[in-house]
Amino acid sequence: MNQLKIQHKKGAIEMRYNFKAGDKVEVSGAVKWGDDYVNVSSPGVIEVWKKGAYALVTIEHVDGDVGVCVHVLKQNLTHYQEMGILVPESKVVKMSGKPFKSGSKVNTIKGRAVHPVFPDKPAYTFVEDDSVVEAWRCKPVDEAQ
Repeated sequence: MNQLKIQHKKGAIEMRYNFKAGDKVEVSGAVKWGDDYVNVSSPGVIEVWKKGAYALVTIEHVDGDVGVCVHVLKQNLTHYQEMGILVPESKVVKMSGKPFKSGSKVNTIKGRAVHPVFPDKPAYTFVEDDSVVEAWRCKPVDEAQ
């Protein structure tokens, strides 16, 4: 799938990825923000993908700002599908079969969140209610049937 391949060319390392503009990614690592570098762990969307070490990515959160478009080292990108993380607007059910806080058995992912009890685990927020559920507890509706 979207794997990093490294080739040595005349002493330089060239990175090749199978990403493209529009792909949803997770950005993890330092990004240049103003005059500083800020460590980021946030979802984003690739805007421009060309040769070179950087991609132009719109990131959800950078140092308190929202919807920021910055150049990101390609090695700091992970494709959502490789992570097993679902994208916003995906319909999900709980693995347990229990309903969500809304009472519905199917919810729509609004975004990613920090779980209040397990902050190191990916979690989702939902359009239908204000619950925060760990990602591993959810599966896409098409897999549930």
